[in-house]
Amino acid sequence: MKTMIRDVALGLLGVVLWALEMVLVMSLLGSASTQPAKTQPSAPVTAWTTSVPELDPDTVESSRMDQDEPAAEVYYSSCAEARKAGAAPLDVGDPGYRLGLDRDRDGKACDQ
Repeated sequence: MKTMIRDVALGLLGVVLWALEMVLVMSLLGSASTQPAKTQPSAPVTAWTTSVPELDPDTVESSRMDQDEPAAEVYYSSCAEARKAGAAPLDVGDPGYRLGLDRDRDGKACDQ
């Protein structure tokens, strides 16, 4: 008999808690308006712009034509080879630079 009373009380408590949860959810949803809040604008928003210089196609084309032959690909299989060629240390962008030669990934290969 005590077990049955306890089960009924727990069931009723569960129903009451569920009802309170629903009231809370509905009040939160009811307070959220679908209309945007009307606020006073603060300061006018200005867009950032960057200017890019225009390139003259004739100048670009003539600078390409000044190069007699394309730059040869440079590959050093090891830092010892790069040092022997007098190219070490190699910075990012230098011919022959590659991550395989840059152990510490600091942008300077064969520097140790």
